[in-house]
Amino acid sequence: MWFGSPAGLPILNSGKESSAPMARPRRWAVIVRVSVESQTMQDRILDAAEQIANAVGIRKLRVDQVATDAGVSRQSVYNAFGDKAGLAQALCVRSFARVLDGCEPVVVACGSDPTDALAEAVRHVLLDAMRRPLLRLALRGDEERSVVPLLAVQAGPLVVYVRERIHGLVAALWPRLGGDRVELVAELVTRLMLINLICPTESPDDAVRTMAGIVRTVMAAPD
Repeated sequence: MWFGSPAGLPILNSGKESSAPMARPRRWAVIVRVSVESQTMQDRILDAAEQIANAVGIRKLRVDQVATDAGVSRQSVYNAFGDKAGLAQALCVRSFARVLDGCEPVVVACGSDPTDALAEAVRHVLLDAMRRPLLRLALRGDEERSVVPLLAVQAGPLVVYVRERIHGLVAALWPRLGGDRVELVAELVTRLMLINLICPTESPDDAVRTMAGIVRTVMAAPD
């Protein structure tokens, strides 16, 4: 995979590992070195939490119910994720990881223009994320039920994770690009993508065109 988890570590809740380390790995609070056994337990907890969240919403998750459905103790849930907020964040990150995993075949199918490939990857994210009920609720909330988007107040881990994945993609598409320029493009793309997901002001197609234009401008600027 061209863009994986920081330092090539397994993502706590993605269900798969990356073989390629990030160019500039950072620490991420939800990523830990775990045994296969504990990884399986964490997956069971997240699977149970996802089923409950899809039924009642992320903010109504109850640790005791998640523990019961996962067949583990409440303490095991706290040991794995810290608290309810950590569990909710990990759940969102895993769901977004699956969206980002789908970018690779999209990028491979594109031609030789790296900006076009990046644009198609962003288009995939904008469309696929909104097809997932859990992410849609976390990103945009529910006005009818007065549910504030979870990521409006607890976005840190997800933003860090998405930025690292986009950083890896940019570095792979432009292998000779300087580190500072890679960092800038990754930051711009991440911000534009998440803004469009959380509070869209234009259609996905228009958002992708805007992003591609900005990237081309940045790439054309002198060093």
